[in-house]
Amino acid sequence: MATIARLLASVGQVEHSPRKRPKSSYIPVVRATAMVLWQLDAFEFRLASGQTMTVYQLLDAPPYAWAYRREESSADAQRVLATTIDAHRAPQEVLSDNELAFNQLHLGTIGSVEIFLAFKGTMPISGLPGKPTTQGKNERAHQTLQRFLEADRPGSLEQSRERIARYKQH
Repeated sequence: MATIARLLASVGQVEHSPRKRPKSSYIPVVRATAMVLWQLDAFEFRLASGQTMTVYQLLDAPPYAWAYRREESSADAQRVLATTIDAHRAPQEVLSDNELAFNQLHLGTIGSVEIFLAFKGTMPISGLPGKPTTQGKNERAHQTLQRFLEADRPGSLEQSRERIARYKQH
């Protein structure tokens, strides 16, 4: 079938219709200058003790990662943002995924992170649901940090924070 379609298209009998969207139609989530768009995401990691911690990573800002003992929460996400904004300055936008800890706008409510960012003059934006490529940079950064932590698995939250600090310095 594909061969026939290709031949008919080559002689102008049918229009060529590609199966995939052309790459030129994608709009990258990139900004021209630093400190304009930060990307926030988190992942869970199991310590050697069996406990689970949540690691928040903030990209395109001064590199920031921090671990908390509990599951993803708006309070921890806000603490990560506040610490980084206090040390530097607020970005124009913060990109996150559609997790409730970061973004409640898709549910029709305004969460504490959105309120905090608005108060700082920052626009919270999120990727499209079901489109993880928007957060691809974050997911790749998670993979590298997870490998670093797995190479010498921390036994406690304090050890994980020390290793994350070492990772950031590197």
